[in-house]
Amino acid sequence: MNTNISIGRYVPSDSILHSLDPRLKIFFAVFSIIVLFLLSNPVYLVVFYSFVFFISIISKLGISYIFKSIKSIWLLILMAFLFQVFRSNGKILIDAGIFTISDTSLINSVINVSRLVFLIIISTVFTGTTSPIKIADAVENILNFFRVPKNFSHELSLILTIAIRFIPVISDEAQNIADSQKSRGATLDNGRFLDRIKSLFPILIPLLINTIRRADDLALAMDVRCYSGYEGRTKFKKMKFTLNDYIGFAVLVLFFVILIMADKLWI
Repeated sequence: MNTNISIGRYVPSDSILHSLDPRLKIFFAVFSIIVLFLLSNPVYLVVFYSFVFFISIISKLGISYIFKSIKSIWLLILMAFLFQVFRSNGKILIDAGIFTISDTSLINSVINVSRLVFLIIISTVFTGTTSPIKIADAVENILNFFRVPKNFSHELSLILTIAIRFIPVISDEAQNIADSQKSRGATLDNGRFLDRIKSLFPILIPLLINTIRRADDLALAMDVRCYSGYEGRTKFKKMKFTLNDYIGFAVLVLFFVILIMADKLWI
């Protein structure tokens, strides 16, 4: 059982990406995902993937760390590939009765799987270079900029941050429970597919109980510290764009615009 998930884990470092304004990194993450699904030309997709790969390198998170999240969802990636590859709508390459693979379906399946992989990479880089507190402050600041009611924006950013923070916590908890069950003689990785599904219940049930207990402890801790939402709260640090942020914003906008225009015009 692989529960080694990197999404939601903040890794302190001195990289350029860590020093950028969290609002800029939210802009990068959101628009990168939009561009990821807007591009249709494989050539420009490769250009975009190269850019994301370059961002991953300068983040100093480590390639092995970033690909941990991809390894943890290998089953989802495989299913996405299989659902697409058997849709025959081009020149038939393999004909095995009810299962046929065409050149178009094979290309589309590879493109869709690559999109899923780089979606995970973008999310991992974003959460790995931005602390949950900064994510909450950035989301709240952006919502306030668009005139969203302050109490709603504060609560929404808080919920989003807690959800992101709970991803690695639940992952670690699941791994600890799995190790405990194995030490008691449980077989989780062997046997038929249905047997493996059944073996997950001794993990899922205590995981659900522990997650509810953690959520209750968090609510109690917030209540003890007299948390009352947005009302009466102030900011110790004010967000302010630096020269590097303006340069990064200009580079991102220019890159995205050129890439989308080139893809739509088939240059």
